[in-house]
Amino acid sequence: MRVSVWSGPSLDFDIDFDKPVGMEPVDVRIRGNIAPEMVSVLVGSEVFSPGAAFARIKNGSRRVLNIEQSLRSKTATLLLMDYATVERADVGAWRTVGHALQDVWSFMRGKGRGRPVRRIISEIWLQMAAIESLQRMVADARRDYQDASSEFATPELFDGDLKDDEAGVASIDTGFARSAIENKSARMEHRGVVGATVAAAVIGSGIGAAIGGLVTSGG
Repeated sequence: MRVSVWSGPSLDFDIDFDKPVGMEPVDVRIRGNIAPEMVSVLVGSEVFSPGAAFARIKNGSRRVLNIEQSLRSKTATLLLMDYATVERADVGAWRTVGHALQDVWSFMRGKGRGRPVRRIISEIWLQMAAIESLQRMVADARRDYQDASSEFATPELFDGDLKDDEAGVASIDTGFARSAIENKSARMEHRGVVGATVAAAVIGSGIGAAIGGLVTSGG
């Protein structure tokens, strides 16, 4: 800021800010019966509330953008996992049955392949919830910033620093992640039913064969 002071006992107090232009210093004009050591205090008191709201907007926006970047990375990982599952299944009927039995056995031992998938799905849900919460916080801070700028008769001094971040936050859409996890969850549920059915059939046939053998030997 570039501050100019007109001081005199007959002057009524007034403080005026020019509207920011690019990266140029903002001109501030102060008039009144003002001691030199009070100039910085007066300027600070005028910009404190807008500045505090600006800090909340900036911090919240950066957090949203960072979480969104992580969300995209986790969603890509989930899609790669899904592709690997599809590729693994595309190997013929008997090998598919074998894979299903392996999955059931691993699940019974607590080492199923679905565990890391379920974990990353949970992480994606948490990140989507965090983004929505932070977006509301940023919107509230923006309203506070506009109210404070109006109340203290200051132009919106920090708008130039907010444009890129606010545009990024406004353009965020978590629909891609939601679609990916809903699709994957549905596929996992279907595969679990198929695997359990196959396992039950195999186990049932084994028990039937054993009983048949006992009956035959007993006869």
